Amino acid sequence: LWPVSDAIQYMPSEDGYPPDERRSWWRRNGVDLAIAAALAVVAFLLRRNGLPTDGLWFADAVQAAALPASASDLFAVSADHPGYTALLIGWRAIGGGSDAVLTYPTLAAGALGPGLLYLALRYCGYERSLSVLLGAALAVAATDVVYSGRVKTYTIDVLIVLALALIVPRLTRLSWSWWTGLAWIAASAVLAFWSAFGLIAVAVAGVIIVLHPTFDFRLRVVAVALQEAICVVLLAAENHSHDIGALQDQFRATSDAFIDFDDPIQFAGDAFVHLRRVGAYFVGSTEWFAGLCIVVAIIGLAVAAWAGRQAVRARYLLLLLLVAFIGGVAGAFPFGPSEGSLISSGGRVSLWLIPVV
Repeated sequence: LWPVSDAIQYMPSEDGYPPDERRSWWRRNGVDLAIAAALAVVAFLLRRNGLPTDGLWFADAVQAAALPASASDLFAVSADHPGYTALLIGWRAIGGGSDAVLTYPTLAAGALGPGLLYLALRYCGYERSLSVLLGAALAVAATDVVYSGRVKTYTIDVLIVLALALIVPRLTRLSWSWWTGLAWIAASAVLAFWSAFGLIAVAVAGVIIVLHPTFDFRLRVVAVALQEAICVVLLAAENHSHDIGALQDQFRATSDAFIDFDDPIQFAGDAFVHLRRVGAYFVGSTEWFAGLCIVVAIIGLAVAAWAGRQAVRARYLLLLLLVAFIGGVAGAFPFGPSEGSLISSGGRVSLWLIPVV
């Protein structure tokens, strides 16, 4: 219905967008994409020399030795990360079984993490300067750098929690259909199957989704109930496949990984120490600065959770931190352990909480 001249002026390009619109998209996002790419390059350069060249660390060697296992033995050889083991089995068939090749998935996650964190923060409305600062903090975080060269899932867990923090608010705003419910069940099952951290992250996400319905409450309850049932079954299978008590005793003895609840006064101080450690593995620096960062993070999330466009995201991250904290108090889940030797850092089990900080 336009004049011919207008039709020619606004004729879409091959990608379906008018040229002016495509150029404006690059003007809006080009700088952010360039910064994210630069962060990824820096992160990769910091991690590339950390790949194994003379054998695997003993825990990594156990993981690598389990890769010829069949699908029926997946839980038996995987401890609490059967999905990651399944990925390594497929990756080994494609890329070979050399020590360095087995670390490529975690190296990729570690290298991409800072750039993706930067883009996520920009998407959430953070200023570019602060987003660069936080992305750079992850790029140089010592524990993340070291475990980007290990046959472990920790650097990938960071991206799982980051993705859920972005997706959950959108899921709460959707009007759910049965197809939405089925897609959520399938996606959450994959993430729960990936690792214990992924399982907790999607279980908490399900609670947030149910607590923020529109007119589809019953459908959400059914979908999330099935999702949580899958999580319970996976958790039972993982706990049955290995001695969880022995692992908890090891973390308690070597890493001070649980919060004592014997004395209320001592409990408050011990809780703060463990919370401070969670912040320290991201921001590094001195104890007082790490403590300040985690306090500011919690206060900021609490304020954002009250109301506003970031309320659902903040509630999800706060609930995730609360569940992890309760697990640490109950002695069921390591929370804010001491660092110890960097090659076997207790901070590896705190990396997944970086999006909270």
